[in-house]
Amino acid sequence: MRGIYIGITPRNVSTIWTPDGRPTAAPVYTIPPGRGTFEYLFEPLADAMRPLHWWVSHGGFSSSLKLYERLGDEAYDAYGRAVSDRGPSRVDSFLYPAGALPEHADCVANDWAHMVGLDERDGDPFAAAQRLDTADWEVGDEPEAYYALLAETSPLCFYCVDGFVWEVYLRDEARLERFAEHLRSAPDYADRFHLQFGELRDRDRWYSWGRQIAEY
Repeated sequence: MRGIYIGITPRNVSTIWTPDGRPTAAPVYTIPPGRGTFEYLFEPLADAMRPLHWWVSHGGFSSSLKLYERLGDEAYDAYGRAVSDRGPSRVDSFLYPAGALPEHADCVANDWAHMVGLDERDGDPFAAAQRLDTADWEVGDEPEAYYALLAETSPLCFYCVDGFVWEVYLRDEARLERFAEHLRSAPDYADRFHLQFGELRDRDRWYSWGRQIAEY
């Protein structure tokens, strides 16, 4: 499954928003004020997210208080179904209901994240999340089998590495191309984003590329 690695320039350069949201020619922010990075980048994919259930681990919602504050204590506890009981290192592995994204896209923390869309037409999303969670836990130094299972199971998934690289993988390659063109049409695109197409099976090789972007 193909995807796009989106390197976000960490400096405040060549953008078109002031802190109060007014357009300007002065360099201010890469992401418009008041918008979450995930929410802003992937808004064009909202209708592709909506029918899917979301297995979220390694961050995502769990590293942000915003969803908790929005839903309240009891509703928050009931909203995500725990997928793993492997102890403290896996307490952030949850399945969220269809529509959680994009409804709560603004609650996704701009940090480590692993968010996998699961289509109930392909089978029980919870059972699929458990299979993926187990494979992810057992991946070791050879992730190819896990990524192969992920590509078979999910039509759309997202990764974030430290907030400076976001990745999106789509089974629909035509839509992936349209999404890339959308990013390239953004004002001052070249100063704000660095795009690279790649295969899901090769994603671990791209950590070094992400670090280069962070040091840019």
